[in-house]
Amino acid sequence: MKLSKIVLCTLLITSAISFYYHYLNYQSFTIQDTLLEDIRMNNFTNKDYEFIKKINYDYPTLNQTAIPIKAIAGHYYLGIDSIQKGLELLYGGIKDNPFLNYSEAVLADYFYSVKKIDSFNKYTRKIMREIPNSPVHFVLFSKMLMMEEKIDSVLITFENTIRNQKIKDFQTWKVFLAAMNNNYKDLDSLKIKNYAIEAKMTFPENDEIRFLADYIIYSEIKVKESQRIYDEGILTYNDNKDLGIKLLKESIDLYPGNLLAKKNLVKAYFFKEQWQETINSYNIYSKDLKIIDFESVFFYASSLMNIGDKSSSCGVFQYLNDNNYSIPVGIKNECQIQ
Repeated sequence: MKLSKIVLCTLLITSAISFYYHYLNYQSFTIQDTLLEDIRMNNFTNKDYEFIKKINYDYPTLNQTAIPIKAIAGHYYLGIDSIQKGLELLYGGIKDNPFLNYSEAVLADYFYSVKKIDSFNKYTRKIMREIPNSPVHFVLFSKMLMMEEKIDSVLITFENTIRNQKIKDFQTWKVFLAAMNNNYKDLDSLKIKNYAIEAKMTFPENDEIRFLADYIIYSEIKVKESQRIYDEGILTYNDNKDLGIKLLKESIDLYPGNLLAKKNLVKAYFFKEQWQETINSYNIYSKDLKIIDFESVFFYASSLMNIGDKSSSCGVFQYLNDNNYSIPVGIKNECQIQ
């Protein structure tokens, strides 16, 4: 009888403990998506304190991707300037998973931000030595190399990193291009320019990449001067269309990668009713586009109609209509577009 009571008590205690840990797992599961999204977006600044306080980092100790929950919580605490608590949890995260180097990367970034260079170098070298193909680690390591003025090492590290990346990472290329700007003259400049061209082709919709790449391809001075002339041309156009167009063309001549100037040159010619110039400008502009600019296509089609090329014009208008671009009723009737 006494033995049965002991067995029963043991079962009850075991069940209670099991239930408690299942409950903790469930509570952790409910916030995992939020944690992962904040990691993906690097969103750790000014997080609600009540949310951070409720994160249970003692059990489970790791999230579903093996990142120490202490380290994630520590990152949040750094984001609300609770530095001592944040560092304490980050150091604890290293013990929970010493292989992933998540805690060390956050520590390296923090020490860089507060200019504790020795600590920054210590953790940066560690994470790059142990996981060299991580985009985050490359970013931090490049900062260290730039501080040491080892531009050639940035190039070598970049090439090693992208060679082993299955998916090209925007941040890796962005940091590399920024590091190379005005610093690559003593390196293989043709190779650097080819990487810049490849970056534009790989990330065609990213303006940051485009400008950084063009700083290398055309020079930062030309790109910025082209932008200044472009801005002047836009401001001038309403009062003096000829001068506005002249400035837009100068902007493009100085920096042929200035897509905004090319787009607005098409528009400027169209509203000045210079149809052939609109067509010619569009043909040049469209060669550089990775995504269709439907407004410019409309100007092009209208200009074709105005020079009497109805067949070509209607074909383009049909294309616009098929892509749900709004076509005036009169044009639809003229081209017999349903």
